[in-house]
Amino acid sequence: MRNPFARQLPGFRIEAGTDSAKNGKIDIACTTDKGQGLIIYENGNSNFVVNKTSSEVVGHKIADDKTPAKVIDAVNGDIHLRALNGTIILEAKNIRIIGVDGSEGEVTIQGSKIVKMSAPNVEVQSSGAATIAAAQGVNIAGSYTDISASTQTTISSGVDAASSSLLGQVLAAIKKFKDFFKSICN
Repeated sequence: MRNPFARQLPGFRIEAGTDSAKNGKIDIACTTDKGQGLIIYENGNSNFVVNKTSSEVVGHKIADDKTPAKVIDAVNGDIHLRALNGTIILEAKNIRIIGVDGSEGEVTIQGSKIVKMSAPNVEVQSSGAATIAAAQGVNIAGSYTDISASTQTTISSGVDAASSSLLGQVLAAIKKFKDFFKSICN
């Protein structure tokens, strides 16, 4: 066990082995009179406070495409990027979001107002099922539209057959008989 050390100098303070109200003992800290600085606690937590913009430039001497310029590796736990009063912008030549966790990998994109994708080509691919569902409406438009399936392609409306026209009711009855005979023949 080491002796606590603290030294206040004009404009900043350095300390180690002293107590903190929230995180226990301080391993090492350098803080300024303006409330900025770095604190590393003995329990493994750390705080880095900057009152305005924090900027970091890396990778100037990387000559190949294989070496990363920045790595944040969370061995356990989550990584949270928060900008509650701003926007998070990821800007790069390529951006890949990959959810890899055996069979549990997941990518969720959720917006309280809108989720928008825009590109010369947009592709959606699934090795399982792909679902597009909306509470109000779905619009699919293009200079041409192809809909195909390896077995059956079904397009239907949600109109209630009982309140539809006589022709609609007849077609619904024919479909029910067709489905019934298909089920007993299989």
